[in-house]
Amino acid sequence: MDAHGSPARTTLAAHMNAMRQPRLDTDCTGRITVVADGSSAGTDERRAVLVDLGHAFVTTDDAELVAHLVERALAVDQDFVAAVRVAMVQLAGARPFVVLDAESGRLLLAEPAAWSGGVVRELTA
Repeated sequence: MDAHGSPARTTLAAHMNAMRQPRLDTDCTGRITVVADGSSAGTDERRAVLVDLGHAFVTTDDAELVAHLVERALAVDQDFVAAVRVAMVQLAGARPFVVLDAESGRLLLAEPAAWSGGVVRELTA
């Protein structure tokens, strides 16, 4: 029920939509887009560090966290593949991520280092 006593279908629909997988999120600049299915453990601490560094999060999704980790790594080294590897080293879990760099058009499939050693592969058409 909503505040007026009516069934809260819109609230439930919004909640269910927020839980849909896979998730697609971007970094602060919109340059990095990440698609993920599932979630990783222990991401709250990483997120808190990035917030302290000035990053703004819209969701609690791992895809958005990865986008911000890549964004941060690109600020140090403009090598997109290296930046994605840096992000993967910081994650636990077994879920792969698809990472797009809008600037170069490059698309990578990346796995967390804890699971696969941090495998990063370029995807081509």
